[in-house]
Amino acid sequence: ISRTLAIMKKYEAKPNVAMNSAIIANLLKEEDEGALRAALDLLRTMEGSGDREQLPNAVTYTTILSAVHRWEGLDRKLVQDCGEYVTQRMREREIHFNKVIYGILIKACLANRSPEGLYRGLEYYREMRGNRVHMTADTWYIVLSGLVSRGEWEIANEVASDMEGSKTTVPHWLATVVGKIKRKAHALAV
Repeated sequence: ISRTLAIMKKYEAKPNVAMNSAIIANLLKEEDEGALRAALDLLRTMEGSGDREQLPNAVTYTTILSAVHRWEGLDRKLVQDCGEYVTQRMREREIHFNKVIYGILIKACLANRSPEGLYRGLEYYREMRGNRVHMTADTWYIVLSGLVSRGEWEIANEVASDMEGSKTTVPHWLATVVGKIKRKAHALAV
């Protein structure tokens, strides 16, 4: 990171939130704890810069959260600590979880094949519902398709029932997915 920042300074490229967020995203793709520490160091540098152009935004924080939730094999305590730190920083900066952020985080969690991924994805789903964040067809699809890809048919069926009880207009393409879920859940129950 320091080398990248030195090169930017040499060429008078002024760091901004988009550039720094892209660096963080690339670091986290490595799925290396050293890279995670570097990403968090850059986040702290951004937060402490005093430069409005560099202050982290929802994209920056969501990038970090989604990466640690998607990362299979990352120490559970590290995921928890990182999640708590980032969530606290978001609260302090009054960046609220919305439909898009929840969707990204749920998708990342459900992509993590560990039991923790399922647990955390469902936790975000319940939090979203509890906070009365409006869910549209695309959000329901993210949750349902993530559960289906994991073979969690019973849970997917429960979520489909939640959706049917909501005021969401269900387009044909989503009704097809729900029909498949209900048939599979019924077959497994018999």
